Amino acid sequence: MEIADLIDREIAARLGPDSTFEQRQEMAAAVMAEAITQLQLADPRGEG
Repeated sequence: MEIADLIDREIAARLGPDSTFEQRQEMAAAVMAEAITQLQLADPRGEG
C-alpha cells in the first residue's frame, strides 16, 4: 500500500535503522497524527 510505504520511509528517516519495534510504532502514531492535523488545517471547510 502506497500510504504505508510513505509512513515507513518517514519513520526510517526520523529514527534510523537501529530503532526498536516500540519506537517505530510510537513514531507511526506521531506521523499519522501530524498528517491528520495537516489535513484538518488545509481543509477550507474545516474549523482549523
